[in-house]
Amino acid sequence: MEALRSEIDRELRRAASGDYNAKLDGLASAAWAAQRLARGLTPAQAKAARATLRQVLEMPLMGSCTPMCCNASFVRAQTIAAKFACLQAWGSRDPEAAEELPAAVIDALLVPYSRRLALAAAELFARAPRASARHLPSLLRALEEHPRWQVRDALARALGRAALGGPPSQRLLRALDQAAADDEPQLQRTATKALAALAARAKKGA
Repeated sequence: MEALRSEIDRELRRAASGDYNAKLDGLASAAWAAQRLARGLTPAQAKAARATLRQVLEMPLMGSCTPMCCNASFVRAQTIAAKFACLQAWGSRDPEAAEELPAAVIDALLVPYSRRLALAAAELFARAPRASARHLPSLLRALEEHPRWQVRDALARALGRAALGGPPSQRLLRALDQAAADDEPQLQRTATKALAALAARAKKGA
């Protein structure tokens, strides 16, 4: 694990200090090392590797061609795969690590350019009640705006489980009400359950 963490750090530094080709090579190498690291982590190792995994989630995405037509678009695909692997590792082994992520990183993960990343990020928050409460604005914005119902479904679950420490805001209730009226039956059920859970906890804490 230490060797892979060192490799990721070294390659990211190479990407940050070199020319364009060195940047692509560094990002690709870091992404590949990150995928290998994420696959082998135990819960304790995932917690110890928080700083490294956060570095991976902060990696820039290069290229935008679909299908892939250049080296930059290949590096972009590898970077998305690395971020996905890190999100899955945290989701299954250290979900509350999401509490430490900057809002800008969360916003970037939840934007519509990659359904794969957005869904993995939303599933991570569904397992992290304290992180969901801390990053409520980002999750609410994604619930209100994301075009994929599967992502909104995971976000509704996350918001229904959020450790708010007080009554839910009107914005949160409105967003879940809107999700409960969606055309997708599964999202309707999830949002309805989330509203019921929030109401029950608010009544219990009153």
